[in-house]
Amino acid sequence: MSERKAINKYYPPDFDPSKIKKPKKKKGKAAWPSVRLMAPFSMKCLKCNEYVAQSRKFNAKKEVTDKDYLGIKIIHFHIRCPRCFNSMVFATDPQNGDFECVSGCKRNFERAKKSEKKEENLEDMISRLEKEDKQEQLEKEKEKNRKLGRPINSNGEIETGLEQLERRIKQQQKEQEMDDKVEELRNRSRKLENARRQMQKRDIEKEQDEQDEQEARRAFKKARAGNGKSLTKKVRIHLDMTTIEKVQDGNAANKSSNRALNVVPTEKIANAITSLNGYSSSDSDDE
Repeated sequence: MSERKAINKYYPPDFDPSKIKKPKKKKGKAAWPSVRLMAPFSMKCLKCNEYVAQSRKFNAKKEVTDKDYLGIKIIHFHIRCPRCFNSMVFATDPQNGDFECVSGCKRNFERAKKSEKKEENLEDMISRLEKEDKQEQLEKEKEKNRKLGRPINSNGEIETGLEQLERRIKQQQKEQEMDDKVEELRNRSRKLENARRQMQKRDIEKEQDEQDEQEARRAFKKARAGNGKSLTKKVRIHLDMTTIEKVQDGNAANKSSNRALNVVPTEKIANAITSLNGYSSSDSDDE
């Protein structure tokens, strides 16, 4: 079996290479080579308004034109619209390092054009140099006045008496506005602090009242449990809720004058307990 890829080939003795027919060279569009490329920019077909995204792949025909830029040949690429099969042509632009549309298509976003610099003539040069010289002189005068401690305005000139007075008045107005703002903030903070203290005071008083009421009720419960008998009508009248309110009122008055809150309530509770024991003993003697 012969080799599929033969390196040496057999040539008969009567072989004449001049008799071999050479293929004819293609001319025109048929001579353009086919290349695989991607769209360099997003474009739109002018026939069916189909949009072609950037970097979309195409099989294109490559046409090398006679035009050039600094010896670089300008090349045209022919592609087909994927919708209507219209011919779209774009070319290289070596001057700007980009591509440009030739026919059948249009760019969606045009590249920003560089602003062309105008050539400077003699008059423009003289005026520019004069401005630069004036600017340098002003800077020197400003630096000199700064070193001498003289007041300078925005133009670099020495301030007159009227300008100094206006500047000081404006500065005083700004300082007054700042002082007013600071005072307003201080007043607001004082009000907030007073409100917070009042709320704390109310909460403390409320908690203390609840504690006093609970202690009084516990004391009365203990007294009832120690006697072992139900209280008579006289004892009930003596230990009704008016007595509890009096104890609470006494505690509230003592809280405002002195913070020793636990002394007075216990004394009054002890008095109430002794009176309770007196009433209970008298009731037992009567029985």
